[in-house]
Amino acid sequence: MNTLRIAKTLIGYRTTSDQQGELDRCLQFIRIYLQQNSDLRFKSFTRNGVQSLLCGFNNISKPDLLLCAHIDVVDGAKEQFIPRISQGKLYGRGAIDMKGPLAVLLSLMKDIKPKGKSISLLVSSDEEVGGINGTGYVLSQIKPKFALIAEESGFDITVQQKGKALLRLSTTGLAGHGSKPDDNNNAIIKLLDTYNSIKPLLKNRVRDESTFNLGVIVGGTVNNTIPNQASLDIDFRFPTRQVFDSTVKQLISKIKNQADLQIVTYSSPMFSGAKSQPYVAALQNLLTSQYQITPQLKKTSYCGDGRYCTDLQIPVIEFGPIGSNYHGDNEYADITSLLTYYKILKDYIYQI
Repeated sequence: MNTLRIAKTLIGYRTTSDQQGELDRCLQFIRIYLQQNSDLRFKSFTRNGVQSLLCGFNNISKPDLLLCAHIDVVDGAKEQFIPRISQGKLYGRGAIDMKGPLAVLLSLMKDIKPKGKSISLLVSSDEEVGGINGTGYVLSQIKPKFALIAEESGFDITVQQKGKALLRLSTTGLAGHGSKPDDNNNAIIKLLDTYNSIKPLLKNRVRDESTFNLGVIVGGTVNNTIPNQASLDIDFRFPTRQVFDSTVKQLISKIKNQADLQIVTYSSPMFSGAKSQPYVAALQNLLTSQYQITPQLKKTSYCGDGRYCTDLQIPVIEFGPIGSNYHGDNEYADITSLLTYYKILKDYIYQI
């Protein structure tokens, strides 16, 4: 079964977070496929119902290189789980995020004989819902020297990602009849006034590459009652923990006695770090000398499982093939880039 056929098979599984049966069947397919390489060893992990599969050569729990991928996808229409090929592109849910890249890793692990090197592959199933019970948990149990996450990068090398937090601003008021409005007791009006008071601070933070998105507002029950509760959610992306701490401290000081600020979720930034430099340099040299690719070292605003590596001081990069529209209706992976990705990784494994 070649890489393209594997990718098409993987896309056919509707592996959303609420489809446990499909997640189980997909992981079972992967295990059976990889068992064609008799040198591979396997270890399964389960935490809070989330399953992950680790396989590799030699000391699989302390690998020289850990390749990481996930099988879960965001949901979509039924037809998005039927793979199709058009003009050199593989279309379907997860084609680039990340069943296409995973198919490459599966082909690679079935084919290689690394001779003395410890190479492992981690396949998780909860990246799209946070990854804490998948990659986050498994990394706390193993000790890789270096991790490569196969997310789409267009053959650039992602060395930094922003952290992400969900901040919830809440106000309370005093319920009353809508025929006697009272701005002082209206939780929604108090919430809007508070938000407007902090907007200049949020705009100023953009100078340190932070971003803020007001995504959700909740308040009131019926239109003839003064609302006694209201809240809004802010998606906060930040480059460093120091920026996060400083911003939250300023926000709390600004809204004192007006509203409450809750940190609902927090995800650390990802940094490759100094220990990653030899691995990054080796990949850059390989790409330029053998594939005529000049990779950029990229910073991105989204979050991935690499943050768990950074938390545990594991050197990490994201490096993947070409594709686009992930989470969208026309998600695709460039087929030629998948085949090139296989060759690059195979060469890279034998060089590091």
